[in-house]
Amino acid sequence: MEKVEGLKGLESVFSGMQAAYEDMGGNLEIMLEGEMDGLEKDHKRFFDNSVSPSGSKWAKLAPSTIQRKGHDTILVDTGALMKSLTQRGSSYSIREFYRIGQVGVALLFGTSVPYAIFHMKSTGNRPARPMVGLTKDRTDKFQEKLGDMLVEQIINAD
Repeated sequence: MEKVEGLKGLESVFSGMQAAYEDMGGNLEIMLEGEMDGLEKDHKRFFDNSVSPSGSKWAKLAPSTIQRKGHDTILVDTGALMKSLTQRGSSYSIREFYRIGQVGVALLFGTSVPYAIFHMKSTGNRPARPMVGLTKDRTDKFQEKLGDMLVEQIINAD
């Protein structure tokens, strides 16, 4: 690690940080892949507890909806929506990694079930029942792991 006294040596520190950031792209993809199970478990919990990613309870179903469906399970009719968010590889599940420029890595997680968007926001008489997103805990874990990775890359950069 470069010792910095005043402004002397800052250039090598910043170039080391830049190199560490550039080297991190592959590791970031591995980290995000490792978080996939956690994301799917989070989304299973949303359905099991009828809550949004923020923890807000979903609005109860109207009596007419319960009568039509024959049960009162919210956001589950065929099971396609829930499966697409909780089971990797199922129909309509979206799990993709892509690069942004030379260094950035992004994760696309979600569902392509056509009617999902209508439940995310309220429409007419239908209340919003958001089912896709990150919990604060999951976001905090991502940030902590990312910070740890960056520090490790900087420490090991030579």
